[in-house]
This record gives sequence, C-alpha cells and structure tokens, in this order.
Amino acid sequence: MKTLEEAFELVETLQIDKDKHYKLKLIVEELVVNILKHTKADEFILRIEQKDESLHVEVIYKDKGFDPTHFSKENKKVEEMSFGGLGLFLVNSLSKSIDYDYVEGKNIVKIEL
Repeated sequence: MKTLEEAFELVETLQIDKDKHYKLKLIVEELVVNILKHTKADEFILRIEQKDESLHVEVIYKDKGFDPTHFSKENKKVEEMSFGGLGLFLVNSLSKSIDYDYVEGKNIVKIEL
C-alpha cells in the first residue's frame, strides 16, 4: 500500500462493530500518517485479521527503527501534551496490546484491539 486511502479501503471491508471500527480507523490513520510523513518509506504492508472477539493489526515498512511503544508518557492532561506525542499516546491507549520488532531493516508493529 502507498496511501492512507488504500488503508481505509481495507478497514471498510471488515464486518466489525461500530466501536472497534472507530478505534481501528484512528489507529490505522495515526500509524500510516506517521509512516508517510516521518519516514523514508513510500509504501507499507497493512494486515488486519479477526480472531474471535479481537482484531489483530500488523503494519510493516522499511526504514530506520522506530518503536511506537516508546512514546513520551507525559504526566499531563491530553490538551497539554506536546504535539508529536499525542498520536502515539492515542494508538497505545486504544490498543489492548502493541508489540514492535525491527528485523532486517523492517519495522513491524503488531496491535491487538
């Protein structure tokens, strides 16, 4: 995939409840925008799998390592947080779990909703 629109098209194919759809769309948007805006990657892989009551999301892209699980956990209200940390705070807050790995020049982010 190369665009946020392509990622959203995949999200729209899923038959999931409204709450999970909203959370998934926010998470995908934050991750994809960060990839396209802040890395040298011009494409990414997005996989979404439904397992029982959970959604499993995997995003893979080539660039230097960046671990989205290590974000600034500022002890402030959301309104007072720095601009750059809010998106990752949102991703981590909406996820049941988030794992990161860097293998052979690829960032691999796995999220469970």
